[in-house]
Amino acid sequence: MRNINRILNFALICMMTAMFQQYLNIKGKLDDERRFRDSSNEKESQRTLTESLSLFGSSVWCNGDNHTSRLCTFHNLCYSPARHEYMFFHSNMSVLYGLPEDRFSPALQDMASVTNHTMNYFNYVDYHLSVAKELSIKMLPGTTLLLNRFKPDNLMHVIHDDILPMFSTMRNEMKIADMTSHGVRLASMEGQEPGDFSALYELFSSHKLLFKNDLLQQSVICFEKAHVGVSKRSTWYQYGFYEPQGPIRQTQANGCMFREFAAFMRAQLNIKLVNKNLKKYAVVISRKINRRILNEAELLMAVIEVLGIRTVTVSVESHSITELIKIVSEASVLVGMHGALLSLAIFMKPYSLLLELFPYGVNPAHYTPYKTLSNITNMNLIYSAWVNKNPNNTVTYPDNLPQFGGISHLPHDVQSSISSSREVPLHLCCSDPEWLYRIYQDTLLDISSFKIILNESWGEREEKMATAPKDVCSNNFHLYPGPVESISCETTMDNDRNLVKISWATPNNLKYLVVATVQYEVLIQEHGLREVNAFLLGTVAFTFASEWKNKLYYVWVRCITGTMKGPFNSRALECET
Repeated sequence: MRNINRILNFALICMMTAMFQQYLNIKGKLDDERRFRDSSNEKESQRTLTESLSLFGSSVWCNGDNHTSRLCTFHNLCYSPARHEYMFFHSNMSVLYGLPEDRFSPALQDMASVTNHTMNYFNYVDYHLSVAKELSIKMLPGTTLLLNRFKPDNLMHVIHDDILPMFSTMRNEMKIADMTSHGVRLASMEGQEPGDFSALYELFSSHKLLFKNDLLQQSVICFEKAHVGVSKRSTWYQYGFYEPQGPIRQTQANGCMFREFAAFMRAQLNIKLVNKNLKKYAVVISRKINRRILNEAELLMAVIEVLGIRTVTVSVESHSITELIKIVSEASVLVGMHGALLSLAIFMKPYSLLLELFPYGVNPAHYTPYKTLSNITNMNLIYSAWVNKNPNNTVTYPDNLPQFGGISHLPHDVQSSISSSREVPLHLCCSDPEWLYRIYQDTLLDISSFKIILNESWGEREEKMATAPKDVCSNNFHLYPGPVESISCETTMDNDRNLVKISWATPNNLKYLVVATVQYEVLIQEHGLREVNAFLLGTVAFTFASEWKNKLYYVWVRCITGTMKGPFNSRALECET
């Protein structure tokens, strides 16, 4: 019996081995067929796109008055990695729309959101289409957003200069309704390394992020459809290349768009906010290498003592970017030395408190990227600044490398002037030695003055919270009442007077709108006269008297809900006595 069981087990094992081998053979054939099919599809796609290039050449459509506001979309824009140039192949079928007369003064457009930085100028070189036949061309199908990242190693610059403008561009200029489902590819063309925050860029596309340094030197890359550069409408700060740094004048940035961006980022990072019904907490940013707070433990205790809430300490060394975004998103308070991590305030809830700390000699009024962010329309953050005013509470590092605040390489009289100065003078970006000397100091925080500012700021927050709407952006879209319906007039007599009654029905969409007030504006013009009489009513009917018979009046009516004014009736109602 035992031998029979052994034989049956052996037979079963042999059968299963044979079946598994057969499965592997079939799977191998299917994989080969899929690879062949994918390869064939890719070759067919390459052939089709190459034929399109050979027939139609390149085309361009631009919108914008100058190189700083202009954005261009290309068909069959090509790039030569070997020559570091963009190539435009002209044919009889090429479209050139919106190009300036001189696209070289100084450039056709910017490739980054930072205005007038020469490293980000974009232009192309003209070629006749016949030249393309001499080149080894690789076509990149679909739509590609080409941009230059500005400083991908700095979180403030990543958010402000790159990914927020990318979001704005894709939503508004490229008209992408669903940011989580589209086929747009991103190409970073400035030539820098991916950087610590490359994962944030990858959230914007299902394709692998394309870097300039990855392009094959032996091929010319042609983009089937290329959108070049990013919109500047979301930026709020300029870095002092031509004048001292400060807010961008007449910025179009809006807090509601920022909150939409923040919600998108959290969804892409799979961050779920769970602290809505939990106790408030404060986040303190800890710096480990430079610009340190030397009595950080006392700072933490001061926050707990003044606010009565728990504190959380974060740093780039101890937390991932996803963890940082999640923690700051649910915080009520963010405290930290002037630095890039304060840009995380863009993820904070309305009426959260941002308290920025400054080293000795650094005037908060001259360095305001985070104050400006807090004060953007509909951002509604409470901002305060603390600055060290005691030179004895600072530690400087004159022997550092110059880019980290060292001044020992300078003449002795210059060193003495910098070290004895009480405030950094206004300056341009980016290597002013006095600015670097002061910004890389370590600071011993004066706890008593810090407590006063924190307490005052928290009180301001509580006051605004008490009168603030629940969601400043939920009603940010404009819902206008539609045209009034069934407008009519009726004439009657009363004691030898002609009474004209005008009536109408409410707009069809009014029942779906949540509004506090509804009014109607009525315009009446007598035939042959230029004068128009206007009336503002709270009813759907209006009666006026006329002393004359056979008079013709023209009537227009529109609905007004709050500040939203609907349309007048497109054709005047004619009322005759």
